[in-house]
Amino acid sequence: MNQILDLLSSGSHDPALHQKLLKCFEELKVNENGWKTCVAQLMCSNDMKDEARFFCLQILEHYTKTRYVDASQEEQLLLRSFLEFWLQQTSRHSFSSFIQNKVAQVFALTLSVDYPRRWPGFFADLIGFVTNCGQPAVVDLFLRIMMAVDSEVVARDIVHTQVENERNTMIKDRMREQCIAPLVELWLKIAVEFESKRPDLSSRALLVLGAFVSWIDVHYVANERSMNLLLKYLVGYPEVRESVCDCLLELVEKGMEPLAKTQLIDSTWRMLVSAGVMDFAKENDCDYLIKLGKFVNGVGTNLIVCWQKLHKTGDTMSSTAARESVEQKLSTMLLLLGHEDDDVSSSVIPFAHAYVGLLKQTSPGDYADQAALLLRVVIRKFEYDDSYNFDTEGEDEAHFQEFRKELKVIFDNIAQLNADLTMLTSHAYLVPILSDWRRAPFASVENSLRLLYCLGEAVPVNFGGPENQTVSMFEQMITLMVRSGVVSHSHFAVSLQFLEATARFDKFFTAHPDLLPPVMEAFLGAHGLHHPRGEVRSRAAYLLARMVRMMRNHVHKFVEALLIAVADVLMVRVPGSPPVWLSADDQLFVYEAASMAIVAGGLPPERMCHLMRALLVPSMQAVQALLPRLSQGDPAHKMAVAEAIRDAMAFAARASKGFSSQTKMASCGCVEPFLEALDVFLPALQCNEKGDPRSIVHAGVRQFLHRMVVCLDEEIFPCIPVAIRHLVTNCTEPRDLYEFVPLISQMVSKFKGKVAGYLKGTLDCSDTNSQKTCFGVLRKVISTPGMVPKQYEEDMNQFLFKHLIPAAFSAPSKPEFDLNDAQNILTLGEAALCLKAVHARCGPSMLDFLRNSYFPSFNMPPALVNEFLNDLVTDAKVFKSRFKEFFKKLR
Repeated sequence: MNQILDLLSSGSHDPALHQKLLKCFEELKVNENGWKTCVAQLMCSNDMKDEARFFCLQILEHYTKTRYVDASQEEQLLLRSFLEFWLQQTSRHSFSSFIQNKVAQVFALTLSVDYPRRWPGFFADLIGFVTNCGQPAVVDLFLRIMMAVDSEVVARDIVHTQVENERNTMIKDRMREQCIAPLVELWLKIAVEFESKRPDLSSRALLVLGAFVSWIDVHYVANERSMNLLLKYLVGYPEVRESVCDCLLELVEKGMEPLAKTQLIDSTWRMLVSAGVMDFAKENDCDYLIKLGKFVNGVGTNLIVCWQKLHKTGDTMSSTAARESVEQKLSTMLLLLGHEDDDVSSSVIPFAHAYVGLLKQTSPGDYADQAALLLRVVIRKFEYDDSYNFDTEGEDEAHFQEFRKELKVIFDNIAQLNADLTMLTSHAYLVPILSDWRRAPFASVENSLRLLYCLGEAVPVNFGGPENQTVSMFEQMITLMVRSGVVSHSHFAVSLQFLEATARFDKFFTAHPDLLPPVMEAFLGAHGLHHPRGEVRSRAAYLLARMVRMMRNHVHKFVEALLIAVADVLMVRVPGSPPVWLSADDQLFVYEAASMAIVAGGLPPERMCHLMRALLVPSMQAVQALLPRLSQGDPAHKMAVAEAIRDAMAFAARASKGFSSQTKMASCGCVEPFLEALDVFLPALQCNEKGDPRSIVHAGVRQFLHRMVVCLDEEIFPCIPVAIRHLVTNCTEPRDLYEFVPLISQMVSKFKGKVAGYLKGTLDCSDTNSQKTCFGVLRKVISTPGMVPKQYEEDMNQFLFKHLIPAAFSAPSKPEFDLNDAQNILTLGEAALCLKAVHARCGPSMLDFLRNSYFPSFNMPPALVNEFLNDLVTDAKVFKSRFKEFFKKLR
């Protein structure tokens, strides 16, 4: 033990030493006498380092948690003597807070086992010692012990077992009978005695009082003496008043009958108001206001719950009184909600939520003025404050964004409650700001645009429908936003919010296409895709695609201008070249927008083909230039080149998004440029580079092929064999195989029998190595659960019977297939395993197909048929050898 203490006292940060100490710690925890050794050290060594003391106290804590319940009387006395010794030591020596907190935990754990049966005088002994000693250090430890008791026995937010809950109930019952009165008296005495010389102890005493309020008689606190003391601290003791707020909050949160609680809250509130506590307009201590706000929040939410309970009982008089009490607290809540410090505002957010819910349950029209007041505060609090760091958004900024979300929930609920009120209030805020935005604060300008966006989400509106006040006000505000030129504001957040708002109201621009030109100019110019800030460019790219998609019938006027404006952001990012304006992910949206604009522009097919080819040229040129570089340079360079090739193919794939089942590629005259792109991309499958670069390039080709299967018809058929052969034979990674399967399934699903010949041709190719790989891949497809998407299951089964099974027999049946060649034997084995996989998947239906359909078509002797079917259901290894013998017999 001395060696352990020496190691702890050394202050070393050596990992090996820490491991040794951890091992010793675990050994002492399970050692029957380990805790006794620690007690002995704690009682005989006054000069121990804090690290050593904490180590020993942890061992003692573990003992009291796990084995003390079975302690002998001698062991109980030893632990009790240690606790008494520590109280004595506390009166003579100074100990660190974390040491005293750990000691307090040991006291509380001892109480949970010993009180009231084994140590009925626990509290009496503790109260007596503190009263007789009275030293601040002892008082401090006593209060820490009481908070530890609260955590161990009382606290509702700590999960306990059923046995522990029953134990805790028994402890609390006995405490109510024996010691709550003297404990409360001592807490209040400590608060008074130390209010000036040690206000921290007064604060802690009040925190203890608050912690115990939830389960002791309310009159211990709700009496003239206690309340006057709390009021005195609120008014005249800044160091203590936050603890008073906590104590009062616990008082109003206490479980009580609704009428009694309403009366308690009202009497407490009147006392605070009369003392000027609620007159806090000039208060600068935000920490205190946060605590006060939490108290006000507790008052409001509890009163609303009281009203709900009383309303259900039909007690009209009492429920009316509770409702009036809520209204009386509203002005205080609004002052706190509107405070410039967002933490103060956040303290009453639940009250505001609950109040709007209360309005929904009553007649909201009777409280329109109150709702309007709340709404105006919420709108104003949406604004950024001057401290917000847009360049480096940290924890404070994240908290503000969460705060905004909470406010928006209130805003949306009020809008649901009274849409007209929400429109009028928002209109009154927004119009003056946008009308003179150059002289308005930035935060107000940004907020006005955000408010318009929020209105669009919260208030239903039918642009192009019957004219009404809501439609008229929306039209006025959106028109003002577009024509005011506010998008040119110097702060990027305004530009960003303008883009969000305009995209939100796409239906408005469908009804008012005359306002589209300045909007498109904003998206394509220096306030959108070409904005200096990356986050604006990124969002503009996404919103542009959304805007073009929704405005298909009106973009024909902007097709040429759009393609010219986005030309510089469509360039493929090539390793070693200057960076482009957008990330690859963002460029995808621009390609999609350009494609949709071309297709929806109402242009002649020849013009559409020309523009689509121009859109695809950067991708094709990039792939042609980059493929030779894929085998050059170090691994990092090869990865960068592979990713650039994949991105270029992805851009081309996204350029096909303009087509749909209604607007086909062929009818638009755009098949040719995409086939040209396919001719450029397919050679990438032949790259000799191994590992990740090849997988990345193959992924790009697969993605493009997926889109071509969707958009093309039989024009893609000639490309299928070479594509599949390269994709299959180069499947070296499981993920490559997994990604290959949906492509096969997609082809089979769309083209059915038309494409089967091309797929079968891949299996029937003269290259036995390719045959072996194809059979192996398809075997894995068949046998791996979930590999074939459910929607393609039936199509895949048809492919297996009509094409895969015949292919497994046709290749080995050819005269040139040498059954003694080592490579051919491997191929034959894969074909056999593939048939086994089909049988495992399809069962009797496969046997029935072979017996009654396939083999009879070749006039195969019944005896040979039966022999083969019997072999098929045997072990895979046996079947592989007999499969070879089967073909020998056929010859």
